[in-house]
Amino acid sequence: MEYRKEHGSNTWHFCQDCSEWPTTSYNSRAGEPANAKLCDQCRSLNVSGSCRKNCVVGDHDTRRPDANPA
Repeated sequence: MEYRKEHGSNTWHFCQDCSEWPTTSYNSRAGEPANAKLCDQCRSLNVSGSCRKNCVVGDHDTRRPDANPA
């Protein structure tokens, strides 16, 4: 499952339906980061069954295209 956080933020998101789901300038991980602060809205959407989750293969940083998996 993909987790995203905006650059400069400490909050990780995991539901594409979240109003704060990062779409530009973000880091992405293929699993829950250790000691992650998870978004309250994402958690609520997940509990209610309204969370669309995205699957990814590796980590991604929109600032460093050379560091992203091919």
